Amino acid sequence: MATTNCCKKAGLYLGFDGEPVQRFTLPQAKWPLAPISWCIFRTFLAVYLFIWLILILVEWGEPADSKAKWLIYVSDWSFLVLILYLTVMAIGNIYYHVRRGCRITPEVDPESGADPEGGIPMSTVISPQEPLSSGGDGGEPLEPLPWYFKLAWFLQTIAFTAGLFVAINFYTLVFSPSRDVLTAYNFHVHGVNLIVIVLDVVLSATPMRLLHLIYPTLYAALYFMFTLIYQKAGGLNELGGVAIYSKFLDWGGAPSTTVIVMVLTVFVATPIMHLVWYAIYRIRHAVSKRRPGYCWSY
Repeated sequence: MATTNCCKKAGLYLGFDGEPVQRFTLPQAKWPLAPISWCIFRTFLAVYLFIWLILILVEWGEPADSKAKWLIYVSDWSFLVLILYLTVMAIGNIYYHVRRGCRITPEVDPESGADPEGGIPMSTVISPQEPLSSGGDGGEPLEPLPWYFKLAWFLQTIAFTAGLFVAINFYTLVFSPSRDVLTAYNFHVHGVNLIVIVLDVVLSATPMRLLHLIYPTLYAALYFMFTLIYQKAGGLNELGGVAIYSKFLDWGGAPSTTVIVMVLTVFVATPIMHLVWYAIYRIRHAVSKRRPGYCWSY
């Protein structure tokens, strides 16, 4: 019985259920003119990075057939995932609030977690097998989390962990201020991306779960498998070289080093990056509960 319960809990925490939808539709703090101001903020981030994606693809790589090789780099994979997350979240917020008439969520009682119109539960996880209620006392049921917010949550889990990994590796192992010029491409893919992620983690109310680290871990493993297949199939980088990352990822010239890098990235670095964001999320959540006058308590 204990094993069955543990499996059920693990399945719940691996999934994307059991959270009030307000965590995805409002900021952690009580913004003026929310939810309209929150939708504008979400839309601005998505549009800004999408415009830079277009500009990068227009200018990146000559001759023209090398433009497709933009997709062989993990930093560009991660930049795309971040843009997808921001886009889904922005469109989801606009659709959700327009459908509800942009009604502002009423004040939440920090003790009971209920509000006069049904409420936002204080619990952070609710079993999908149980009815979603405002305070666990037979109150008005809460709507289940829409599929588009589940998708956004999944993309967020990957984009945040991958973005931190990409930024740290670029500025510690690749880029040198005395030798290299920080181009607009590098600044946005390896810098602005992290700024956007930090803003999202600090300002939003979206939850994070420890067991979700499996998704960025699988993402990292998938990228290494892609590089192996790509190189074995004769794929080249945009300069005509064999290795995608000559110092760290060369299945033909340095297979042992590449395997070591893969193991450290997938099983050590990726979980650590996820734990960093989880710790920041827990701090934000703790601060919000201590400041009920300024922050929503979900």
